[in-house]
Amino acid sequence: MPILSLLLVVGLPAAEIYTFVVVGEQIGGLATLGLVLLSTVIGGAIIRLQGLSLLPQMQQAMARHQPPAAALLNGMAVLLAGLLLIIPGFLTDALAVLLLLPPLRRGLLMLGLAAFARRWTASAGSFGSGGFAHPHQDFPGSGFAGQSGAAPDIEGDYRDVTPHAPSGAASPAGTASNDNQTILPPSDKGR
Repeated sequence: MPILSLLLVVGLPAAEIYTFVVVGEQIGGLATLGLVLLSTVIGGAIIRLQGLSLLPQMQQAMARHQPPAAALLNGMAVLLAGLLLIIPGFLTDALAVLLLLPPLRRGLLMLGLAAFARRWTASAGSFGSGGFAHPHQDFPGSGFAGQSGAAPDIEGDYRDVTPHAPSGAASPAGTASNDNQTILPPSDKGR
């Protein structure tokens, strides 16, 4: 991870400067500046349009009874492409163009989701001691994280308020007097 951060902070700007020089030698400095400004304007327009259409796309997905995650990820990828177009440089522009092509965008999203799922399942076991349940644990009735399926103990007070019939007397409807018990919360009187 530190190597990737170093490459992004140092390597990407150095590579962008190099491509500016090479492209500037080929087409001229003014044309190079014009291309950078044009990509910035296009990136801003993409961000504006995608930002406005993201919520309706998610609502349409929910109306079709589909999870809105696919529409959200697709919209976020297009927003990222717009942001990359705003950043001056030809390499970031090339990556933005790749994100704007739907088949490549779907492939990149699938790769990203697969990598996220691998990291999630690898780190999910470390949450057990902190009180978080494992994502694949069937929570109701199976206990809490870190326990072996035993139900937790619940402590409380109760008081039997069932009216008892006098001895020898029949209870109403011919039932035993303890069949219809009601448990009420304890009162603060008498404490």
